[in-house]
Amino acid sequence: MEQIDKNDVNISALFKWGTKLEIETPKGKKPFWMRIVGDADLNRARVFGLRNSADLRRKLKDENSDEHLALVPDFDVTDREKATEVILLYKASELTDEARKNLDLKYPKEPSSDASLEDHEKYQKEVDNWAGYVEKEIRKAYNKEVGIEKKRLNKLNEDELLKEYYETVINKLCENEMMRSFQDMCVYFASFKDETYKERLFENVEEFQNLPTNVKEQFYAFYTSLNIPTEELKK
Repeated sequence: MEQIDKNDVNISALFKWGTKLEIETPKGKKPFWMRIVGDADLNRARVFGLRNSADLRRKLKDENSDEHLALVPDFDVTDREKATEVILLYKASELTDEARKNLDLKYPKEPSSDASLEDHEKYQKEVDNWAGYVEKEIRKAYNKEVGIEKKRLNKLNEDELLKEYYETVINKLCENEMMRSFQDMCVYFASFKDETYKERLFENVEEFQNLPTNVKEQFYAFYTSLNIPTEELKK
């Protein structure tokens, strides 16, 4: 996880927990209020996402289902190189997580107060370059994980490679469904008609999901803006 210098943080940004917004609709601008979702609702959103993901996985595993036929493309694994590339592409986030897990990066240690000016200058330079250093190390670790995975895939026979392909595609589709459903539920829990946050903007999550895509994208962007990323905490 990226660390931020204690002297370079805007603490006031942490207190932006809710705000009034306007959404663009075919009928014009519509005001509403949105706030950050609490832990209880976050857990409910997570459960909702997991249930939807599990339901989609069940359907995708049925080769005769509409979902499988529509979402899981057939693939000719006789071209092993292409099959391997597709699998590695779908596994990119998984391999990145593995790379991060295996890294043991030590954040620069602040010198003592009586250390020399040169030591303090060196420390500050290391802090300033920390994000770039971490990114470089993650990229190196990721490439290493890709190499290991590629060697494993090259040892599989055609039937094993085909099975790996379908499992990887299905896992990725379910991961996307989990995140989409989680995000939909968070927006549902976060949106209100009134500034006291008592009356929900939507009667249920399905009402939000049935909105036009361009309208939903606005809600996603609004909610994301309430979750302050690390870089936004910097002055």
